[in-house]
Amino acid sequence: MYRNHNLFERWLRAEVLEALGRDEEAKLWYESMGFTNMSPDPEFLAPRYLRLGKLYERMGKPKEAEFNYARFIDRWKEADPELQPHVEAARRSMEALSTDR
Repeated sequence: MYRNHNLFERWLRAEVLEALGRDEEAKLWYESMGFTNMSPDPEFLAPRYLRLGKLYERMGKPKEAEFNYARFIDRWKEADPELQPHVEAARRSMEALSTDR
């Protein structure tokens, strides 16, 4: 189970807001997971960057999206094989963002 229930609750709230299309609010909740007095659990850190990358991309903020995708890729570049499709998808998103400019 998760060591920090408060982080899990923040994650769930962000996911619900994202699913409802309330991207700005979801972004704030994902971002708050890294700026609290709680240390982010490893199981949240990389996925948080992936979610932020997607949100920033949808919000039309390519630089912020690329920054978060890069942080995600860096943390999961040596992840287990079943997780590598997420890394490749983030790479493709970064490439698409860089060719759009």
